[in-house]
Amino acid sequence: MAQFSKYLLFFFLGISLQSCSQKKENIIQNANVTSKNIVEEIAKEVKYYPVEENYGIRYGNRLPLLSSSQKVFFQK
Repeated sequence: MAQFSKYLLFFFLGISLQSCSQKKENIIQNANVTSKNIVEEIAKEVKYYPVEENYGIRYGNRLPLLSSSQKVFFQK
């Protein structure tokens, strides 16, 4: 029984060490890219759309327009 538990311990130790190991990722590099043409190569990768939306946020310290029934609360 002690031998079985020893094998079981080594089995779980091996599984845990494999699960914590990091996978090596291969980086694919373009051989045509040099320091002189890197801007052109990056520009080829940029996606252009027919319409480019611009979103913004407006802020200010003006009060919104009030109806006549709401103005009663703000009169002195």
